[in-house]
Amino acid sequence: MLTLDEVHHKQNSFAKACRTGNISEKLNINEKRIPIYHNMIFSNIEKYLKYAYPITYDLLSKKQWDQLTYEFVTEHDCTTAAFRKMPKELCIFVKKRNYAKEFQIPYLDDLLLFEWLEIEVHQMPDQTFEKHRVIGDVLKDQLLLNPEFILYRFSYPVFKKHPLPKETNAGSYPLFIYRHPDTLNVHFISLSPFFATVIQELTQKSSSGKAVLKKVLKAHPIADENKVFSTGKAFFESLLKERAIYGFQL
Repeated sequence: MLTLDEVHHKQNSFAKACRTGNISEKLNINEKRIPIYHNMIFSNIEKYLKYAYPITYDLLSKKQWDQLTYEFVTEHDCTTAAFRKMPKELCIFVKKRNYAKEFQIPYLDDLLLFEWLEIEVHQMPDQTFEKHRVIGDVLKDQLLLNPEFILYRFSYPVFKKHPLPKETNAGSYPLFIYRHPDTLNVHFISLSPFFATVIQELTQKSSSGKAVLKKVLKAHPIADENKVFSTGKAFFESLLKERAIYGFQL
């Protein structure tokens, strides 16, 4: 009888043979079926990766995509058994292997992460929405930020046109990604660094628009404060309309 360690070893060897199509040791199975298993696994994973990363798939050449997916399937040990979470592993693998440099696409890591975050927000567990009112003053009343979101600062504006111009410089490009509470669709709002900080403050606790603008202005002084408040008012009203802010505290 095999020990538990021996069973795990056999299972890992069989899984590796299915992923790579190569048999490194005797498995006591019909080895002619390994290529069939390999093709089945590879085609299923590649299909799911194409679905998860359509922009990246269109950006890369066929040779680049084939290389990336083949090496991912054959060389990367996934940390999750959940198939719907598997595409996230591609982000980890691509960054670790530095394909951005190999393919001469500096923003490749950001692009993959951007595409994955859309899936992650769409799949995130339901969050609690407080009882609220929908009529109010965005500067005077306590704002309630949609809790189903991710705020991320990308190094490249990968949420804009593709492919990005070669002269695009690395920097800070904040993006607010959230799930619409009515349609459940994922939406994106590009932010300036100032208003990204405003959103970050609103994630900490509910606040009126005027109060949060004043707080951010203390840390990031701007010459024309009156313009900040008028721009801020329009910004909050836009968030309210788009349901990134879902209402006002009772």
